Amino acid sequence: MLFEKTIDLDKINAIGAKIIQATEEIDEKWKVMMKYHSNMYDCLQLYGSYLMEVANDRVAGEELFKKAQQILTMNTQSLMQRVEYNFSTIYISTDDVNISIKYQ
Repeated sequence: MLFEKTIDLDKINAIGAKIIQATEEIDEKWKVMMKYHSNMYDCLQLYGSYLMEVANDRVAGEELFKKAQQILTMNTQSLMQRVEYNFSTIYISTDDVNISIKYQ
């Protein structure tokens, strides 16, 4: 199409309309997903990349990256606290007849 001697404006218009429709669908689906799963690190990173690289919205993309980093930090701290408080040792001893497990 770009190498043709005459440019078909109807084709360009149709392609532009498809791009606009796809962008609107992505934004709608993102809003729905955020209602139910607003703390998903991977999704925030992915949509942030989309905003920065496709939609040319660097500010909104960087905000999502910051939010994703905060979630990752909170999740890591929470996991570390659970590991710290739930640490236990398991002893297993066996003989020919009995198996015993002792939690400490």
